[in-house]
Amino acid sequence: MDTIQAISLRGHCSTALCLQYIRQVAAQLDALHSQQQTHGQVGLRQVSINDHDFVLNPSAATHTGNPESDIWQLAASAMELMLGTPILNGGGEKAQTTRTPIPSLPQHEAEPLNRLLQRCLCHDPKKRPTAADIVREAETIAASMGTPQRMRRTTGVSASQHVAERVDRLWPEQMVTTARTLVLLLPMLCFALGTWAQTILDPKEEEVTIQLINASLTLRRNDQTSWHNAGQALKQRLNLFTLMNELEDEVHDKRLADADIQAFGLNTLIHSLKQAQRQNRATQNTGHGLLDGTDKRFKYTLYEKGVKKGSTATYTIPQRVGKQVIVVVPHDAKQAYAARLYKNGVAVAPAGKDQNGVTYFVLDAEKALKQGDVLKLQIQNQDPNRHAAFIIINHKHSTQ
Repeated sequence: MDTIQAISLRGHCSTALCLQYIRQVAAQLDALHSQQQTHGQVGLRQVSINDHDFVLNPSAATHTGNPESDIWQLAASAMELMLGTPILNGGGEKAQTTRTPIPSLPQHEAEPLNRLLQRCLCHDPKKRPTAADIVREAETIAASMGTPQRMRRTTGVSASQHVAERVDRLWPEQMVTTARTLVLLLPMLCFALGTWAQTILDPKEEEVTIQLINASLTLRRNDQTSWHNAGQALKQRLNLFTLMNELEDEVHDKRLADADIQAFGLNTLIHSLKQAQRQNRATQNTGHGLLDGTDKRFKYTLYEKGVKKGSTATYTIPQRVGKQVIVVVPHDAKQAYAARLYKNGVAVAPAGKDQNGVTYFVLDAEKALKQGDVLKLQIQNQDPNRHAAFIIINHKHSTQ
């Protein structure tokens, strides 16, 4: 693969990298606008990462709209890069009115960038900066942060070059300290996962599933930054999923609270997010306590479970109908384990297992569930020396 799409960094982008994104894309827009042309389709799916450059795909251009619309799209895509989800529910500039609040970035260190993006997203096109203005201001902000401006390279990337090497060169040098390197390499995990998952799942139907898996992988790192990143990703989706707390350990201790186990902390994180959500009344998801996965309002359910060393745990997933996707994410990518799914006692072959240790089950076509069918998920911890934590994700394409 010669290039990576910018969308693979969505939700896991630093302020410095976002500044590089808007500066480079704005420079390309400035070249277009100076020739009295527009792009008309600026977005993360139209921007690829070639070596350390963000390149706006010219073949995706529709040449519609005006330069001010290109600026709005650039800012909206930069917001999406930082927040992990499209602003205005993906409705674009047409969804904005004079009363629509302009989104903002929550990160304190991103405030200068936030002010620039807010001006670009102004409802009045005449008040938006030009592409040339954005380039100059982005360079000024980067300089104030101590971020060196990288020299543009015009050479391409060979297909044999390793993806990790290419992504690593995106980051400003002074940010790559020992502590920060681990955090900044996190998008590689998510990109690798998305590549594998999309070969197994239908990307159009499974976008949320893939995002939930990405959030789960983020939590593997067990640090505050990972919790913040995963929390931001999950917060945008709280009205779509709930915890599968109808799952019961039929053999072993449910919580392994006193066991020596490296846990994701997913259930605690979601519980705190849901409490804050109910207090803020941000959505209609105001049910009492944590609802089980049979709730008709939710298509996606997920839960973290622990399995003792050398043991097998079996969970019943009741009252599902239609197409189902079941995903099992181990805390350690190299965890020795086996996940098995049974439909009415008959084993269902897994759809695949990726390089992050994630196992997928897809029940569609003749495998789709009918009313009364019972699913049982079995997870065998094959490591005799340590307990293991797993996140279970279920996408219910239809519910009873």
